[in-house]
Amino acid sequence: MLSDVETVLARATGQEYEPDPEAVSRALHFTDQMVEVGRQRGAFGPPVAVPDDAPPFDRLLGVIGRDPAWKA
Repeated sequence: MLSDVETVLARATGQEYEPDPEAVSRALHFTDQMVEVGRQRGAFGPPVAVPDDAPPFDRLLGVIGRDPAWKA
């Protein structure tokens, strides 16, 4: 399961976080379909631009309004 908490903890402690690629793929597919509802309900922020060639996890973070380049 993907978690903002895992990402934040890893970055806050200077560790890499590499989620399961299949989980990222499923989450990105689901999020692409539900992103507007998520924004309306306050779960997601405005999109954050990421490069076209960004890794899937960075694209997922950008879609839900999280900055993949964020450092603690």
